[in-house]
Amino acid sequence: MRTGKLSPRSVVAATSGNTLEWYDFTVYGFLAPIIGQVFFPSDDPVAATRSAFAVLAIGYAARALGSIVFGHIDDRLGRKPALILSVLIMGGDL
Repeated sequence: MRTGKLSPRSVVAATSGNTLEWYDFTVYGFLAPIIGQVFFPSDDPVAATRSAFAVLAIGYAARALGSIVFGHIDDRLGRKPALILSVLIMGGDL
């Protein structure tokens, strides 16, 4: 394991990535009632909103599952293969 100080570039990259991810979740959470009406049309607006929040919950669960899976890949193969694999999966090219 590498010890030492992180470069300012690494800190800015990690902070900006985390900030954008939480911004995405926050905006989706605030817009869930509208998203529910548009993408989950139903006679019951509560059911449509719950469906939109269920999608948000799946996103949270996927983060935890991904950290377990890609953490294991990272431990076995290193960061670069784990990052390449995750980007390929997210892009749908795999």
